[in-house]
Amino acid sequence: RLPSWTWMAYNGAIDFLGLPLGGVDWQEDEIHGPWKGGEPMEEAVGKGMSAVARPFQEEWVDTGEGDFEILLDAGESAGTEGWQDWNCVVVGTKRIPKGMMTPMVERTHYLLLIAATTDGSGFCTRIGVGKMAGILIGPPMSSRVMVH
Repeated sequence: RLPSWTWMAYNGAIDFLGLPLGGVDWQEDEIHGPWKGGEPMEEAVGKGMSAVARPFQEEWVDTGEGDFEILLDAGESAGTEGWQDWNCVVVGTKRIPKGMMTPMVERTHYLLLIAATTDGSGFCTRIGVGKMAGILIGPPMSSRVMVH
């Protein structure tokens, strides 16, 4: 079984965020994938990745100001009901030009959206991707989660 966080787990087309080439500061400490141990990717498939999960601070609303986008794997028809039970993993932030001072709460954060699985295993699964201002994202949870 392929992990939910890889595009290979889905049939047909999937949506991607349009990230700026060379314009992302990747948050490498936030995600530890099975590939980090030096295993070939073929052996890592089926394993989870350890990630720092964060809750959302408040219900997010696209005000039309700044970068905001949510792409759910289930499509738009799924809606965002139940967002309070979702968490996110910050995979990167928008790179700012040298010399500019932009607080992290104002920077665009690129996210993997996750939710707890319903099987009681304690694992999480990918439900989509998104980007939003850091002010909408809460502090890290007390322990890392496994995303399958």
